Amino acid sequence: MKKIIFYFMVLSLTAVATSCKYGFDDTYNALPDIEIGNVAETGVVPSQLFLGEVLKISPQITYGSEPAAEFGFRWYKQYSNSLKLISEDPVLNYALDSLGVWTIRLEVTNKVTQVTAASTVSFTVISRSERGWYILKETSSGNTDMDLVRMTQEGEVDGNEYNLLAKTGNELAGKPVGLSFVYNYNWKEPGTSYFTSYISTIMPISQKGLATFRMRDEWVLESNKKMFFDDNDGNNNSLTGGITSPIQSLIVNNHKAHLMVQGMQAFLPVIPGAYSLSPYFTITDGTNPYMLGFDEQSHSFVFITARAASLSTFPDAYLPENYKISSNNMNGTLSFMENTDGSLNPDTLYQQRAYALFHETTRTDRCILLGLDLAQIDPLQSEFGATKYSPIMYADTISYARVPALKTATLFAMHKNYPLLYFAQGNKVSSYLIDSKIVNDGILAYPTDEEVTYLHFYECLYDTNFRNLLVATYNATAGTYKIYRYVVAGNDITEVGSAFTGTGRVKTLIYASPNYSYWNNNVYRNY
Repeated sequence: MKKIIFYFMVLSLTAVATSCKYGFDDTYNALPDIEIGNVAETGVVPSQLFLGEVLKISPQITYGSEPAAEFGFRWYKQYSNSLKLISEDPVLNYALDSLGVWTIRLEVTNKVTQVTAASTVSFTVISRSERGWYILKETSSGNTDMDLVRMTQEGEVDGNEYNLLAKTGNELAGKPVGLSFVYNYNWKEPGTSYFTSYISTIMPISQKGLATFRMRDEWVLESNKKMFFDDNDGNNNSLTGGITSPIQSLIVNNHKAHLMVQGMQAFLPVIPGAYSLSPYFTITDGTNPYMLGFDEQSHSFVFITARAASLSTFPDAYLPENYKISSNNMNGTLSFMENTDGSLNPDTLYQQRAYALFHETTRTDRCILLGLDLAQIDPLQSEFGATKYSPIMYADTISYARVPALKTATLFAMHKNYPLLYFAQGNKVSSYLIDSKIVNDGILAYPTDEEVTYLHFYECLYDTNFRNLLVATYNATAGTYKIYRYVVAGNDITEVGSAFTGTGRVKTLIYASPNYSYWNNNVYRNY
């Protein structure tokens, strides 16, 4: 009897299962799959989006004849080991608030049958302002603002952004002086007790003040008096120059030096002492704590130690013996100083040197091109350098009768790989081959209504990989600038791309890239 009852139960369960599979007309009623469209298909979501943009995704759901109202939506942002729910709306609208690779996951569930399907899409969020040319300019009102020409990783122009400081209410008073960069700026957010480190910033500097501009989101973090540790109210600022490298920055305020090293949020109080710095500086490879400047009070070259915040002159000792030019009490001023590759000392393989244009107080008919051994400001050069000798190891007296354009030239630049001096006068750029002392007059000439206002040779070995001579001109009638880029190969100078244009008068440029960890001596030559 028990066997009969068990057999009857099995038949009953089989009948129930069969009735779920087949209807009364013996037709199979399988549940349909949910199909999600307009999410992961190529081209629906761009592969790159900008920080601050709102990501909008409108999925298309197919599920037999079921209406869309019967579905639940759950949008997730995917992290390495977890998912964060960011929306339950049918259409996603989400502000992209961080840089890097994002993965968005959508899960759709039928509310009646509980059938679920998922779809994911990945893309990269980039900053609008972290790759390109920052342009410091003088505005029509005589103040300082900054433009940006965005570039793709392949080196193509990807849009322009003008008047970045004015847009945030931070246009700087006074004419522009220079641009600094800090890849490890340390910032205390207002209203908190916490500091954020390793903020990559551009630092625009005017005669009256300066600011830190966060490249990630085009925002000014601090400006003017908050940029100094001392009681600087900004009213008495007279900023005239400085120099920057990946680990340190120096500015000259009222002829005195303020220093900032990486990881700081403001400039230190002035280096004390009886001195009056010129605006011109250079540095070796950008990773040591020494800088080379010129004191207009003692008429002497000086080296500046960032970590010790000190300023000193060089001894009157010479190496090798045939170079006995003292760098002290020189009785004159500089109009230019910049570095290039190569050595001035035949006894060492050290490959960093600089050149400076020196003007004697008692002579107006000539200038002297000085060659400077930068091993003297490198503390690792224990045998032939490390501030043990005079840095001057070359002197070329140039008569203005022989090179008249040098007397009225207003801008100068060094080629970064060869001893070649560029100089600009009016609407022309000329060059001077230092070793052979040959002048090439008018290697570049612009329309008569374009005045050259900026001249620099850039070497950049990351990101877009370029070595370009850059020239900016200004049309006073139109109030506009043009920025030209050139590839230099011997005597051949070839323009690259189209000129950048905008309003105002260009003072200086700086190139920025997301690869901040590589801002060192080998990849960024701006000094």
